[in-house]
Amino acid sequence: GSELPLRPRPSAAALSLLRRVHLEQLHDAGARPHVLELSLDGESTLATAKGLPQKKPAAQLKLSQLHLGAASLAAAKRAYPRSSHAVLPTPDAPWPLPDANFDAVVCHGCLPFLTDPLYFFGELYRVLKPSGSAVVSWFDAFCGDGDGAAAAYDAEHATAAWASSADAAELLYMTASFFKYSGAWQRLRIESADDRQRELFFMTGVKMTDRELQLLRAKQDIVRRLAESERDTLPISHSTSSFPRQKYAWPA
Repeated sequence: GSELPLRPRPSAAALSLLRRVHLEQLHDAGARPHVLELSLDGESTLATAKGLPQKKPAAQLKLSQLHLGAASLAAAKRAYPRSSHAVLPTPDAPWPLPDANFDAVVCHGCLPFLTDPLYFFGELYRVLKPSGSAVVSWFDAFCGDGDGAAAAYDAEHATAAWASSADAAELLYMTASFFKYSGAWQRLRIESADDRQRELFFMTGVKMTDRELQLLRAKQDIVRRLAESERDTLPISHSTSSFPRQKYAWPA
């Protein structure tokens, strides 16, 4: 894929809503969580946060930003010099970040531009610590008209799969599949909020610990073995009835 240009800065109302949503998702994070924020617009919802909700005022977060494009990187370095910054030259490039390094990842507005979303979500999963949470959000592009035209997104850079989606529900199903097939996620939640102009959808998932993953695989194996056992012990009935061949025959 090609490098993405700098996306327009969100409105003050949209930025305030995103900040509230992102901070609420960090409620269960540690005392000083290390958070990765993905950005296309050089903006940050967390760089100016004073503290985490329902925690002591001294509870701060350590913020790193990963930018989808050099223009976003340059803008954010000027605006938020205290945060650490890295850049992806294209949306499907490998992330220059270590494994299991972050307590949470927040990503807003990136989904329409992912040419390889399963790889992107796999990298998101890789850099999260076990029990870490991911928050992926986007504003509804359909504006209630139901005509399937995702006009709010840059048609030149948005993927055809996203831009041609029939409605908001299809985008929700699509995003849920990205989670499902990219890693061992649990506690997947879909929620929404609004800024009086557009509806904000956000989906969260939690990365399983090794123990949780082992238990899940053990349960799945037990269910599979029980199903095989029941199948092997089912009586086989021998019916003497016959169907009219002329009615059910395959066409020649």
